[in-house]
Amino acid sequence: GSPILTSKILETIEEKLDKKALIKNIEVFNESTYTNADLKKSKEVLRYNPKISFEDGIVEFLEWHKYYGN
Repeated sequence: GSPILTSKILETIEEKLDKKALIKNIEVFNESTYTNADLKKSKEVLRYNPKISFEDGIVEFLEWHKYYGN
């Protein structure tokens, strides 16, 4: 429910993998510089209440990707 800069996502993945990403910055017109979900409706209708932090979510995703990725 709170904005996260794309650069923060990349930095976190680099840190968790202990690797430096090869980043090529290009000018784009339809991409956001951050990601943010409005959880208001899902909290009201579905009683959705996320309990995993951003960093823990990244770790879980990377573990999932190691197992199922490629």
